[in-house]
Amino acid sequence: MVARKIPRARYDVFTTERGPVGKVVSEAWQEINRLADQHELSGRRAYRADFEVYDQRSRDPQNSQVDIYVGIE
Repeated sequence: MVARKIPRARYDVFTTERGPVGKVVSEAWQEINRLADQHELSGRRAYRADFEVYDQRSRDPQNSQVDIYVGIE
């Protein structure tokens, strides 16, 4: 496990569907970018510190679920 310091900020949190990790994370980012382009997030994207959390739900790479934190202003 590696610890990282993440800047204090406001984040919108998105939870992926369950499935193959590469597929569900990629699809979630496509949706996040679509929402950002259409100004449908809870604020403008900050583009400072977006991150993904892979916890116990992502142990099986074929049946994973991941939380994606998107920094907003």
